[in-house]
Amino acid sequence: MSGYDWVKSGRGHGPRANAGAAARGVWLWAAISLSAVGLTCSGCLHSTLRTIPADLRNAASAPAPSEPLEWHRVDRGQLAIHTTFYLPPTHPLIEEMVNLRTDVLEVLRATPSTEPIQVYLFRNPRELAQITQRTGDPILQRRAYFLQTPDALRVYAAWTYDVAVDLRHELTHAYIHSVQPQVPLWLDEGLAEYFEVPRAEVGRHPLHSQYLRQRQLDGGLDLSLARLESLRDPATFAQADYAQSWLWVRWLLSRTETAELLAEYFANLPKVGEPASLLPRLAAIGPLADIEAQVAGGLVGP
Repeated sequence: MSGYDWVKSGRGHGPRANAGAAARGVWLWAAISLSAVGLTCSGCLHSTLRTIPADLRNAASAPAPSEPLEWHRVDRGQLAIHTTFYLPPTHPLIEEMVNLRTDVLEVLRATPSTEPIQVYLFRNPRELAQITQRTGDPILQRRAYFLQTPDALRVYAAWTYDVAVDLRHELTHAYIHSVQPQVPLWLDEGLAEYFEVPRAEVGRHPLHSQYLRQRQLDGGLDLSLARLESLRDPATFAQADYAQSWLWVRWLLSRTETAELLAEYFANLPKVGEPASLLPRLAAIGPLADIEAQVAGGLVGP
């Protein structure tokens, strides 16, 4: 994470697992911890998504930090930031969290929401685990996640080498869902992957690029947007799907015409029910095969 000397950097963000539920249910977007908290990971960039069963939804919304932790609070705009350690109100990480809202909503041409987003920062993964383990749900034993319930938007994260990456990713979900509760899985994750890299990278994601280039060389690169749109079950979303979703989002945002098309599509997403396909809007630009070739061509660059 070059340019962020206020966060000790030593490795990539590691595997991330996600889980989701229906609109107005629970949405959980989790990063698997690589630190010493007794957790294991798959070794891939992203592990398989899991769905939270209905009977765990109450437990999943339970992580409300309380005793014996001592809490500090900073309010900045839409964010209420709670920390178990003192974090100066002018800390660069807080500034980045606040600025991310503008970046995300500007590309979507979305009107900002005033719905509060509660951010809980723990000094280490073990401290976060003291809260999440009370639920008895193994999917919550993670280093960071976004949780949406009918009455709240919450982000939980542990202070690790990758806290900036984790917060950018999870807060992207939070900002998106504060204005639009129903977002196609591929677009939700594609945007979160796009914005999880440092702002100066303008969406460039070296890990995804490297992975997709290798798939391209191996002849196994499938950029079918129709296939991505069909993946509504988070349990079916795999490493390639995250990378391909990121590539589509990056391509869409890389030119004025498609960026406007994406913003119009986002603005017309229904609040409830199944979202429409983006494909008819793309058909107005040109043949889908030509568009997919352009998307793949983006892998030539950095």
